[in-house]
Amino acid sequence: MTETSGATRVYGVGSATDSARYRLTLARLLAVPVASVEGRVIGEHGDAAVVCATAPRVNGLPTAVPMQAVHKELTARPRRINARLGRARSGPAGAVLTGPHSPPHSAW
Repeated sequence: MTETSGATRVYGVGSATDSARYRLTLARLLAVPVASVEGRVIGEHGDAAVVCATAPRVNGLPTAVPMQAVHKELTARPRRINARLGRARSGPAGAVLTGPHSPPHSAW
């Protein structure tokens, strides 16, 4: 993307979106408020994403992850969205910030 756009910085949100879906799914499966769930998905966005299954916490405490149920939900949800809305041609990851309009490093 940087080569194509000529931008000095490119921000993607794929892993952030996957992490939000993961936390939402864990909250539903564990019957807790989503605000009490910490967890991350890293790597490629979508089916190739990696769930950090040893790191999630609920209310600050380590918790077991029902991986089969999580995997089923995380792979089904994007397909349901695509079936209803269609695939985005250029999602939020296409946003490019450069130069004086870039946020300061402390805002990351």
